[in-house]
Amino acid sequence: MSTALTSPRPLRELQRVARAGYIECPDAFLERINPYKDHRYEVTERDGTLVTRRKYSWIRDAELVELYEQKVKKSGKWLGHLRQNPFAFHVRYFWSRDKGGIRHVDLTPVDRRSAPFKASRRTNQQSAFARLSDHELRRPFEASSRRPRETKPST
Repeated sequence: MSTALTSPRPLRELQRVARAGYIECPDAFLERINPYKDHRYEVTERDGTLVTRRKYSWIRDAELVELYEQKVKKSGKWLGHLRQNPFAFHVRYFWSRDKGGIRHVDLTPVDRRSAPFKASRRTNQQSAFARLSDHELRRPFEASSRRPRETKPST
C-alpha cells in the first residue's frame, strides 16, 4: 500500500487555479456510519494532512450503518450533539500556496484506485431503520427546515 504524499487531479487543479482555499466535507467517521450515495472517498484530516480512502460502493460497512440507524440515529441527544459539535464530524481543511499547498495522503491501495464504484441500493432491512430525515444528519449545524403542516379547514 502506497501512502505517498501526492495529490490527485482535482486537488492539483484547485492549487493551480487558486492561491488559497478550504475544503469542507463530512469526516470519514460520519461518512462510514451515515454514508452519502454520491461520495466516492472517505476524507479526514490528521496533523495538517488530508487523508483519503476510496469507496468502492456507497456503503462500506452495512452492519455498522444498520447498528447506527437502530441504536443512535434517532436519538435526540445524538442530534443535539451533532448540532453543538458539527466540526467534530466534518473536515474543514484550510490551505494556501504560501504554506506548501494541499498536503494529501491516499490510503487506497495503488492497484485499487481505478476500481469502479458500485452504486448499490439499501436492503429492505436497512431502509426500515432509516426513519430520520437525511437533512437532519447532513446539516446538523442548521436549524431544521421542517415547518408544521398547515391544515385546511374542513368543510
